Amino acid sequence: MNLLCLALAVAFTLLLGFVSYIQLLYLESLRLLRPEVPSLEYFRESLAERIGLEAEHGSLTFSLIKHLSLPLAGLFYLCALVRPGVAPWQSVLEAVGLSLIAMLLTTYLVPMFLYRRTKGAWMLRFLPAIKLMALCASPLTALLRMFQSLLELDKYGTGETAPADSVEHIEALRDDDRMEINVAMGQTAVDLGRIGVVLKEVFAGFQRRMPVKRVPQHKDVGVAYYAGGFQFMSDAARGISRAEQDKLLSTWRDGQP
Repeated sequence: MNLLCLALAVAFTLLLGFVSYIQLLYLESLRLLRPEVPSLEYFRESLAERIGLEAEHGSLTFSLIKHLSLPLAGLFYLCALVRPGVAPWQSVLEAVGLSLIAMLLTTYLVPMFLYRRTKGAWMLRFLPAIKLMALCASPLTALLRMFQSLLELDKYGTGETAPADSVEHIEALRDDDRMEINVAMGQTAVDLGRIGVVLKEVFAGFQRRMPVKRVPQHKDVGVAYYAGGFQFMSDAARGISRAEQDKLLSTWRDGQP
């Protein structure tokens, strides 16, 4: 009896390592940024299509088989280690220790080693066994998928909808050359003091660069009316030079039109 339990425990341990490796391949194939690993490339190009399962369906199927194999392996280890004349707690501790070692080896170390160090072509020999395991787990997988569908129906039946910003995020990614910013009138901020300082500096620069001359105030045709400040050396609006303006002023003062 103990030998049969030990053989079953070892069989489930080997099955656990093989199923964990297949589950790892399915999970890695679901990633958007996949590493360039030969075993993963071979699985996606050749093996996954022959198995006949989609990536999500396959990961769920072999994940279910893995989690069912874990407690069965531990149970058969306990059955194999129960011996007459040995305290029960000692058998339990031995079974727990062997189960932990088997779990670490078959669900982490061995699948990662096969994933990184092999090309995966050897899995083609076990293709019938992979299909058989997927077929045996199909009733439980269908039950879990139906339960997930019911949860989604209940979620939308209670009035929960997708986040309002999900569509906005999609539009933002599609229209990345335009950005609209709406600012209320009461929230605009303008530094008037800084603008005033900049304008003063600009006007001061103009005054330093332009030659100016003070002329007497005469209301006449040739001069600008009410010129209370500096005037330029020529009448820019009429195009009359300073010499012509002096000639006109002297003519009007002598009474000659």
